[in-house]
Amino acid sequence: MPRIADHVGLPIVHMIDEVARHLTTFRPRIHTAGLLATTGTVRAGLYEEWLDRVGIRLVLPDPTSQDHEVMTAVRAVKAGGRDGVTTLLLSRAARRLTARGAQAVIAGCTEIPLGLPVGAVDVPLVDPALVLARALVHRATAGQAGKAAMYCTQYVTRPSRLPPPPQ
Repeated sequence: MPRIADHVGLPIVHMIDEVARHLTTFRPRIHTAGLLATTGTVRAGLYEEWLDRVGIRLVLPDPTSQDHEVMTAVRAVKAGGRDGVTTLLLSRAARRLTARGAQAVIAGCTEIPLGLPVGAVDVPLVDPALVLARALVHRATAGQAGKAAMYCTQYVTRPSRLPPPPQ
């Protein structure tokens, strides 16, 4: 990443790095996080690599849960289905991760937050897209955290139209 940033002359904000940083801000400290994501994302190992750098152990779904719960739900969301069955599948997979020690669950692909509402799990549910959005707005507003948080909240709660940039 630093080589790319040097080459293009622009700062690069890495979503998974931001998620790792975000997880270090929780109190009490998170030592173990679970990941719900596509099989390809899980196999790529990026979350594991970045979380390891900040001392957080990653728990992954077992192969049966990955195939029959996570991927079934992801395919349903991609097909336009966002119903109780999808929520049930993802919440069951999340509970399996928390039973294995996950103190937070990362919604590691864009379909997961669409099928798994925050209240469906008993631990923090981390949406990487939202973490990235907040990091970008924070950087764009030169650290004016209040404006950045308000901007992100407005966008997330009203996704049909992008609010004007903070003044």
